[in-house]
Amino acid sequence: MQNAEDTFWFGIFPIICYVGSALLLSYIAGRKNRSKWGWGLIGGLALVPALIILLILPRLDPQAQAATGASDSSQQPTTQPTCPACRATISPDASECPNCGKGIF
Repeated sequence: MQNAEDTFWFGIFPIICYVGSALLLSYIAGRKNRSKWGWGLIGGLALVPALIILLILPRLDPQAQAATGASDSSQQPTTQPTCPACRATISPDASECPNCGKGIF
């Protein structure tokens, strides 16, 4: 039968290390305008190589981030407005959405 110390070192401690390294890598990635989720997952699996790679990579500027398609999905393009109900692209002077018919204010 396992005692409490074995349960900690072989059960709980690896989980704490995984979560801690994932949080560390996602924080560093966020500071460099890179994907927090992707680097967090990589950091949980292989902390040391991922940490070295992330520290070597340069910071992404917002224009490069948008050009590579790595922009945050919650950001909307500034050139074309979208309908708040169905997210369809609409003309700037439209009073209602041609797709769903909702009024736009």
